[in-house]
Amino acid sequence: MNSLIKAFREDARLLFQTGIQAADPAAAVRKHIQDRPDSVIIGTQHHAMRYTKPGFHIIAAGKAACAMAEASQKAISSDKILSALAVTSQNNLRPVDQFQVIAAGHPFPDEAGLEASHIVHERLSGLKADESVLLLLSGGASSLLPCPAAGISLVDKITTTRQLMESGASIHQLNCVRKHLSELKGGQMARLIAPHRCHTLILSDVPDNDLSVIASGPTYADETTFGDAISILHQQNIWDKVSGSVRHHLIKGRHQEIPDTPTKNDACFRFVKHTLIGDNRRCIEAVRKQAEKMSYRVIDYPHPVTGDCRSEAEKLVRWLKKHQTSLGSAKIALITGGETTVKVTGNGRGGRNQEMALSFALIAERRGLSGQWVFLSGGTDGIDGPTDAAGGMVDTGTLKRMDNALKRLNDNDSYTALKQSQDLLMTGATGTNVADIQVLLYQSEDLHDAHLTEPPQN
Repeated sequence: MNSLIKAFREDARLLFQTGIQAADPAAAVRKHIQDRPDSVIIGTQHHAMRYTKPGFHIIAAGKAACAMAEASQKAISSDKILSALAVTSQNNLRPVDQFQVIAAGHPFPDEAGLEASHIVHERLSGLKADESVLLLLSGGASSLLPCPAAGISLVDKITTTRQLMESGASIHQLNCVRKHLSELKGGQMARLIAPHRCHTLILSDVPDNDLSVIASGPTYADETTFGDAISILHQQNIWDKVSGSVRHHLIKGRHQEIPDTPTKNDACFRFVKHTLIGDNRRCIEAVRKQAEKMSYRVIDYPHPVTGDCRSEAEKLVRWLKKHQTSLGSAKIALITGGETTVKVTGNGRGGRNQEMALSFALIAERRGLSGQWVFLSGGTDGIDGPTDAAGGMVDTGTLKRMDNALKRLNDNDSYTALKQSQDLLMTGATGTNVADIQVLLYQSEDLHDAHLTEPPQN
């Protein structure tokens, strides 16, 4: 490994860490809560709401739940907190003063999450006059708070979630189905809270920041329907594979035998407010600014990156191959982010970021990409798929350090391949979650300077 590649790898890791730091959930919560003697003010400077006594029931759910809960506990005086619950994944678990903290299953629901959702349901159903709810949401909450609709078992929910993920369904498709198999998602938590006041602070892991999709939008209006959920299962070719109870429930909903999720005109949203406190775009901007400070020429590549991870890797390589002769001798940093998908057909281990990194290395070799480069793709939560890696970081020598790369990719076994080449990106759980970061560092072997005339096309 030459000195430039070593330097690129160190820089790519530093840039990734910069993105994670920019998505600090505790700092984001503190910025949006002001505690005063007679009230608590929540929101932004221009869109804040004042909440008066007797106080709040606080519920934090998601991979960043503990950090968000801790920040809220420090920001709001203890006498104004009526009850406090945090539900997070096992690897993000830590005690928080005044909070009951529960570790639940992710990416697939479990019994602990089911019990947590029952606590939430009971607590919100028993609100007293003038009490308010502060909901702290971050990515992962859809799995961590499963509350299956009547007639659907937890096993049904787990199996359907797995089938959707393995089919390559997008987060929008996945959460549309989840909403229509739940009693809390898709605005249905707002139904429980109404007519009490609720403010939801949201750390987004969804590239387009669709508030109806983040954590499956428990307090946000839902414009999708039972019919949409059925169509998605057909589109992903799994309608005949999901359980009969799931099909029966969705068909009943389409026939209006059970109420659909509440839409924007529903009275339950009258006293519900939402504030987005962090997202992938803000994270990417921080990374870009850091790259400029490190003397990289930062390329404006389209954001967000979504779709199949192999196809997105192909686009990146094709773009770089097309422009490499015009990039000059400057060190280039192409930085973007989002959330890709994986279609699982094999039996290996990996996640979307590892598969994207391995795909990039294979496509770069196939297309004869010259120059020196390092490509990193990582999840800001530190967990990529059902593995202990955050993603992968590959370079010009990656394929020489592994065998059977293409075979492993075709078996969805990117974890094994990248472990062999020592290219796994390992961070551990980060306590935040704002989707993924991609960093491509490059320097051409052509030493003449030229002007990049064409904008990248996604």
